[in-house]
Amino acid sequence: MIELTCPKCKSPLEIDDGFRGGVCRCFSCGTLMTVPDEPAAGRAESLTESAPIQMQGPAAVERGRTFTTRSGKTVQLSSKQTSMAPVARRPRKSVRVAVTAAVLAVAVLLMAGVGVLAYVLFRPPPAAEQADAYADLFDIEQNPFTWTEPNFMGLPAGKANVMLIDSSAAMRHHLDIVKAAVLASLATLGPDRKAQVIFWSEEQPWAYPDQMTPAGNIDRQSLRTAMAQVSASGAPAPEPALAIALEQQPEQITIVARALPNAEQATALADRLKRSKVRLFVVHLDAVETDPDAAAWNKAAKATGGVYAGLNSARLRRWYEESLDQ
Repeated sequence: MIELTCPKCKSPLEIDDGFRGGVCRCFSCGTLMTVPDEPAAGRAESLTESAPIQMQGPAAVERGRTFTTRSGKTVQLSSKQTSMAPVARRPRKSVRVAVTAAVLAVAVLLMAGVGVLAYVLFRPPPAAEQADAYADLFDIEQNPFTWTEPNFMGLPAGKANVMLIDSSAAMRHHLDIVKAAVLASLATLGPDRKAQVIFWSEEQPWAYPDQMTPAGNIDRQSLRTAMAQVSASGAPAPEPALAIALEQQPEQITIVARALPNAEQATALADRLKRSKVRLFVVHLDAVETDPDAAAWNKAAKATGGVYAGLNSARLRRWYEESLDQ
């Protein structure tokens, strides 16, 4: 495993040895960076795009992209290589420490006596408890593109809903499908529920309509045309969009993202939403179970009375394709 430091946000990262000498993205801020051939002798450098070039050889049919580093190194990538760059994640040292602590705790319980051992054996594990609560609100087998109950991405809709959509570079291959999910969800809300859609990245947040509006008054064709202006680019930066959302005094905020902010931001947001009595629902695409930030967002959503749902992007795409066949 190669250990890196993001040149932009300084987050500690790690990535598999197989990506040595290539490029990757920072899990925290989305920065595209190099992966050193010899990590001990070099460090990751952020890539800045220069003028596009015409690719040679088999890739000549597509326009390539040229990047430079601070040290003057030039890197040429196809659009596919840029969008499919692997994501370097936070080091799992803390996870290993937690596992070690758990093993020691079990050893102590075993020595404590039969009563404690019976409690450990017969008490339902936390994952099972979470699964029961999760099942009440999120049906992983229900296709949100065809479901008629008031919902967004399969999660229940409230009376006043703001949908916050990650439009950073991490969503490059998923944003169009999520846009389709937005249009499908509006059809289920009816005239008595309000809605607003906000896309966020490091660019200025994009909101439609300007404020929460009864869903029945939102022209979906106009929304479809307007959303076509939004493309996936840049690093995740949800704070301005969250500020806009909270100004609407919604009952519920639903976040759809592939690159969520860190654990500290999740906790801070949960505190703000609890004071405002706003429920937080999170759809985390391609979530990793061992990611400490994902665990923090799960906790934040539950603290507000909402739900955190990890969703595989392949399942989302299959749902969308199934809806096209109907």
